[in-house]
Amino acid sequence: MKTYLILLLSLLTFNLYASDFSGHWAGDGKYISHSKSYLCSQYRISIMATQENLSIFNGSYTCKGKLIELSDYELIIHNNTLYQQNGKQVGTISDERITILGSDPSYEIFISRFEKNLFVIESTITSSREEFMIGILR
Repeated sequence: MKTYLILLLSLLTFNLYASDFSGHWAGDGKYISHSKSYLCSQYRISIMATQENLSIFNGSYTCKGKLIELSDYELIIHNNTLYQQNGKQVGTISDERITILGSDPSYEIFISRFEKNLFVIESTITSSREEFMIGILR
């Protein structure tokens, strides 16, 4: 009985933090590199998180008049690890953050929830450049 109670509590806890990321988020952002920075607007992203799946879709923002569309993700969650449909490990999820590594090894997405805000940080870091897009969404 004790084992079942522990399992139930862990599943409920997971559902709570996974669902904390779910929703349609909108706000503004800022692009930053070693040589420039500028504000971006109309940042939008949708997230659907369940105990077993994480979907990130309809992500976009406008910087300097140009619409930038983010890649969609359909990921499987197993033991707080994120996998593509083909079984490749691409990130992690916890009660505090989601981290996804892009197909380009220099690209990473970091998503964190604090109070009513969702913070989305895209980073591209190579030996010749460092670029960040930081979104603050509600």
